[in-house]
Order: sequence, then structure tokens, then C-alpha cells
Amino acid sequence: MITNHMPKISPGGDGFFTAFLTPQGRMLYDAFIYPVNIGVNFPHPKFIVDIPTASKDMFVRHLKRYILRSKVKVRDCSDEYKLWHIWGDALNHEHRVNPTLIKKEKRLSNVGCHDPRVPGFGYRAALPADQSIHHSLHELGDFKELEIDFRKGCYIGQELTIRTYHTGIIRKRIVPVQIYRKDESTPRIQVVDRTYEYPSDALQPQKDIKLADGSSKRGVGKMCSGIHNIGLALMRLEHVQKFAQGEDVAFTVDNDVYVAPFLPEWWSENQIQ
Repeated sequence: MITNHMPKISPGGDGFFTAFLTPQGRMLYDAFIYPVNIGVNFPHPKFIVDIPTASKDMFVRHLKRYILRSKVKVRDCSDEYKLWHIWGDALNHEHRVNPTLIKKEKRLSNVGCHDPRVPGFGYRAALPADQSIHHSLHELGDFKELEIDFRKGCYIGQELTIRTYHTGIIRKRIVPVQIYRKDESTPRIQVVDRTYEYPSDALQPQKDIKLADGSSKRGVGKMCSGIHNIGLALMRLEHVQKFAQGEDVAFTVDNDVYVAPFLPEWWSENQIQ
């Protein structure tokens, strides 16, 4: 079901970053999966999946679709744990390699892992709700491993993922978007408005983004998540480039809700093309 390889973390230790894909290889959810390194007769097959709160209900339905006859129990433990981030680039070596059974005295927490998404994100820990992170402040560091295991067996969405990896052709990317109403002017510079209430009902994850003029019935992207008047969306780069070049193009998710995509300044030319 995931892009990473569960045997890496099944003995315990730190967790890892991974993704759940559709059969066509499109991103459904990115997530952290942590072994629960505590309890009687550890190691045992007990894991915590860390996903955005807004996707929780849809994610649980997605999991249950594949459980079938397996003796697996899924429950919401959001109230039992708090997430903490320890920022920094210096992390001892055990946390930079593939997840292995790290000795208890060298782990930064019983449930957690290094966050590989951006250098400097450091360590991500899931602690019991009544605990603080301060007792875990040891040396920290960065992780440069790719969070897709290209040597593992089949998983949902593998075919397109492997093809993209070997051909290097990417037609869609996740880009930042700004949300605005139909009667408002189209934003050309991204500005955060913290007084804006994010329309979560209209902008549910995986909601189709279409051309506002109706020239194509085919969607040009899908919403991911957001807060206030900004968010992230998976969009076809050809349409994002047209908007960035000032062409008269608009994108709608709902009849009254529009999104304006932006190309991140730090992207290289290879990432845009």
C-alpha cells in the first residue's frame, strides 16, 4: 500500500516517511509511520500513522478498503499523542541511515523519526499527550535518503512511479496556491490573509481543479490541503506556467471558489519544465 518498505521498521526503532498512492501512481496521502517502541513483548506489530487531521476520515476509509480478512485494528489515537518538531541539521548517524532497531538509549523518542522533507526539519516525535519534548533534546541532524524503496516488491501506484523515476518526465507537481472568490480580482502575488476562513467543505483533499472557462472537462489538478487563504495543490505544470506568464487563465474548485497557482522561487528550471 505504501512506497516505502515496512520490513525496515517492523523490528522497531525510528519510523519513516512514505506515501499512499492511487493505482495510477498519483499521490493520495503523504505520511509518517512509526513503530510503537513500548509495551509488553515488544517488538509487536503496532504502528502509528501520522497524517493531516483534515484527511483523517478519508484515510481510515482508504485503509479499511484493503484490510479484508487480515486481523488488523485501526483506531484514532489523536487525543493520546502530541506531535513535536526538533529543528536542526546535526543529528547523530543512527538517525540518518535507513531505519533500523536503534538502541533505546540512542533514540530521541519511543515514537518518531527524522523528517527528510526539507533540510533542517530535524526530528519529528509523537509523545504521549501529558509529556514534553524537552527531555529528548540531544544532537540532531539531516536525512537525505529518498523515501521510495525501488527494490521492494509491488505496491499500489508502483508502475507509474517507477516509470517516472526512470524516464524523468514529470507533468504534474505540488505547487502553492492562493484561494479567492469568483467576484475578487485574481492574485498575482501570493499573500497570506490570516483572517480568511479556509473553505474546507469546498476544498476537500482530492477535489478536482478545473479550468474556469469550461474549455476542458478534464481536470487540471487536485487540491491537497490548506489553511487561511493558501494551500497546496497537485497541478499540471503546463497550466501553472501559463498563469505564471500572465496569460488569461483561471482555475476553479467550486462554482464560487477559485485557486491561483504559483511557481516556487527556489525551483530549478528542470523542475518547472
